[in-house]
Amino acid sequence: MMERPKYILMIFRPCLSATKKALPDVKLMIGEPFVIREGSAVDDTWFPEFNQYQEMARKIADEFDAALVPYQQKFDQYSDDVDPTYWSADGVHPSLAELN
Repeated sequence: MMERPKYILMIFRPCLSATKKALPDVKLMIGEPFVIREGSAVDDTWFPEFNQYQEMARKIADEFDAALVPYQQKFDQYSDDVDPTYWSADGVHPSLAELN
């Protein structure tokens, strides 16, 4: 069975190629997957596979000359000042903290 990150890339690449073909001047942005390890849904079984998703996002952004939004870096940086679960209780889905 194919690894999930490679399978997702296999689907993602044709989607972006079709978009660029249909809209040659489009500016793409790829959001880096992020995880908050302290979240209730995250445990050690997520790794190292999760890191492959982040690497996949960087590769695909480079390949398609897309901007990469470094979510992991930002969540890590902002978690220096608050409990990391402030940003996401389950570690996967962002909270509404940025609205405060």
